[in-house]
Amino acid sequence: MTADVAYRYMLGLLGPEERFPVVSSPESPTPKAKPQTAPPKRVALAREEAAAVLGMSLDSFERYVQPDIAMIRRGRMRLVPVAELTRWANEMAEKTIR
Repeated sequence: MTADVAYRYMLGLLGPEERFPVVSSPESPTPKAKPQTAPPKRVALAREEAAAVLGMSLDSFERYVQPDIAMIRRGRMRLVPVAELTRWANEMAEKTIR
């Protein structure tokens, strides 16, 4: 900015758009959009998530489900395989008779 422009701005003769003109480059590259991909399917869930999927509390999950399923244990982390939840739910489902 030149001293003349700054002086005219201080006197109120120029607005902010004249003091700082917007300059756009004609050759600005447009970023290409990445193709939409679905998030990866979960193979295992945390115990809290597994309980929520089954619609029960964590206490009920630990009492009624956890003893009957295989779990992934690494240190303090406990993961529940989705296939195990599905197997357990199918085994515990009762057939209704009409």
